[in-house]
Amino acid sequence: MNNKGVVFILFFYLLFFAGFTTVWGAGFHIHEQSAKAMGMGNAFTGLADDPSALFYNPAGIAFQKGTQISLGCTAISVPNTKFRGSTKLGNNQASPALGVSLEHVREKAKRDVFLPPNFYVVHSFENVPVSVGLSLNAIYSLSKRWDSEGAFQDEVKDISIRAMNLQPTVAYRIDKYHLAFAVGIDYTYATLRLKKSVYADRYLFAGGYPGQAAEHLGDLEYDGDADGWGYNFGVLWKPLDSLSLGLSYRSRIVLNADGNADFTRVFGPYAGFHGHGDVTINLPDSWSFGVAYRPAKAWTLTCDVERYGWSSFKKLEANFDSRATIPDYYSEKDWEDSWAFRFGVQYDVSECFSVRAGYAYDRTPTPERTLGPELPDADRDNYTVGFSYRHGHVTFDMAYMLVVFRDRHVDNAIQTGTYESKAYLLGTNLTYAF
Repeated sequence: MNNKGVVFILFFYLLFFAGFTTVWGAGFHIHEQSAKAMGMGNAFTGLADDPSALFYNPAGIAFQKGTQISLGCTAISVPNTKFRGSTKLGNNQASPALGVSLEHVREKAKRDVFLPPNFYVVHSFENVPVSVGLSLNAIYSLSKRWDSEGAFQDEVKDISIRAMNLQPTVAYRIDKYHLAFAVGIDYTYATLRLKKSVYADRYLFAGGYPGQAAEHLGDLEYDGDADGWGYNFGVLWKPLDSLSLGLSYRSRIVLNADGNADFTRVFGPYAGFHGHGDVTINLPDSWSFGVAYRPAKAWTLTCDVERYGWSSFKKLEANFDSRATIPDYYSEKDWEDSWAFRFGVQYDVSECFSVRAGYAYDRTPTPERTLGPELPDADRDNYTVGFSYRHGHVTFDMAYMLVVFRDRHVDNAIQTGTYESKAYLLGTNLTYAF
């Protein structure tokens, strides 16, 4: 196949999957940005030997040759989350004592299959130890949908943050020390959506005793968009032919959203309105440390340790303009910093074919005190397998991941019960080296 034909296929591949761009449900961070890395449990910081290094450790592009283009997609089955327990209708974090208790609740989140794409282009100059790259990824994203008439409707019916990140990068290699550095800029554009019902304890309007009944006051919808800037850097050192060590960092990004808010009145003192609302979301910074070791020519072992600064995510708040007839939306989060531990192995069956496997343990940042149905996260065990097939200038990678969420028991002011979730992911990448 000639170069023009390959470029056409890659371009079509991107357009096809970009049309389905969206986000993963019960995870705010999508770490699956490459089928090769995903097949190794995403333990790729110390290896970073294909164009997806731009995401995992941008310093890795300094050791790559020529020009490469890689396009990929991860098909994500949104976690099939189930809840068993009790919850309250018509209360909030400001007045948890109010509201009607709903017992023996059985709720099941709506299922979807999403296809977030990834795109990488890398070029290494021949006469100078400099490489440049450009990537487009959906990194921090969130989506969850529950029954619009269910027990969680006053907490959330539909919530999503659909974000894309553009990253230009430059890397420099010091051959004498087998060492490379890279720096990049992150520009993130996101759309935000929230739909919920507004309920209140009837006691507030008709007197009597709290907890006897809840009134449906109306329905709230918010749609907005936001952007923000950040930066990233990476270091990759190869002290031995069989050993490489990596470090990468991605800064915090603040998304300031401006959008439209609509409240449709059903009952009570609040009139309907259409106006503007501002939302601020803090995306965390992250550190990743990785090692790759080759005990034999055909074998590669990898290990990553990652830290996410989720403690910057204090609240989810929407401030409405002066036309608003209801109070501002506020949901306390107070998330905690979290860690992830990843392990991978690759075996080169031949020059054309490699197989992979991996495991990762992800700690949830969500404390029990503020856990709710908009993001019922839990500690996760991730199991992965994958392979690569190489022919000429073309490499095809595929990986499968099973995400098992550990049962999350919750007992707070809003609800008492257990969340159960599972997710399935299938990733592919097509890479062409010029």
